[in-house]
Amino acid sequence: MTRPGKEDAGFLIQSDDIAVYNCCTGLQNPITWKQFVDYSFHHIRRHPLVDTMWYPDGATHSCSTINTVCTFFLHFLPAHIVDFFTVIAGKKPFMVSIQKKLSTAAVCLHYFTTQQWIFNDDKVRQLSSLLSAEDKKCFSFDVREIDWPTYIESYILGMRQFLFKEKPSSLPTARKKLRTLLWMSRFFKLVMLVSFCRILIAHSTVARRIFFTLLDLAFRVFRMIRQV
Repeated sequence: MTRPGKEDAGFLIQSDDIAVYNCCTGLQNPITWKQFVDYSFHHIRRHPLVDTMWYPDGATHSCSTINTVCTFFLHFLPAHIVDFFTVIAGKKPFMVSIQKKLSTAAVCLHYFTTQQWIFNDDKVRQLSSLLSAEDKKCFSFDVREIDWPTYIESYILGMRQFLFKEKPSSLPTARKKLRTLLWMSRFFKLVMLVSFCRILIAHSTVARRIFFTLLDLAFRVFRMIRQV
C-alpha cells in the first residue's frame, strides 16, 4: 500500500516522496512455515475433500537429506504405485506427472521458503495510531487481531467450497472416506518399514546382529512376564 505524505504530530504533511506501507504480520503476529503446515493439515483433515486420493499428512524438516528421503518414499514412490494400478485399470497415469510439477514448484520456492525475511511495518503502525476508534472499526488492518488457526480453517473451508465446488453437506461422506484412507496410509507405511528392515538386514551384518539381539531380548522379557 502506498500513499504520498509524511506523518507528523498526528496529521499528514503532503510531500513529493512516496512512502511505502508494508501491511504484514512478520513483526507483530508471526507464523512459521511449520505452524502453517501443521495448521493446514489439521484443518484439511477436519474438512476433507470428497475426491481425496490419499490421507493428507506431512512434516517440515530442517535437514535436506531427511527431506529428500521422505520425498522419495512418501511422494514419488506412492505416485508410481498409484500410476501402476491406474495403467492396469486401463486408464491414463497422472500422479507421477503431478508430483513432478509439485517438486518443480518446491524447488523454485526453496530460496524464499528457507530464508528469513523481515519487512519493516513502522509506517503502518504509525498510520494506525492516527486513526480514531471509529475509523479503526471501519478500516481494520491490525494484524495482531488475526488468529492463525481460525484464519487457516476459514481458508480451507473457502478453498473447499469455492475452488473445488464441494458443498458443506458433503463433509460427512468425505470424513468417512478419510478414515478409510487413514488405515490405508498406516498399512502402506508399515509395509514400507518392514520392507526397508528386510533389505537392511539382508545386506548388513551389523543390522542383522542388532535385529537378532533385540529379538532375543524381546523373547527373554516375554518369558519373564509370563513367569510373574
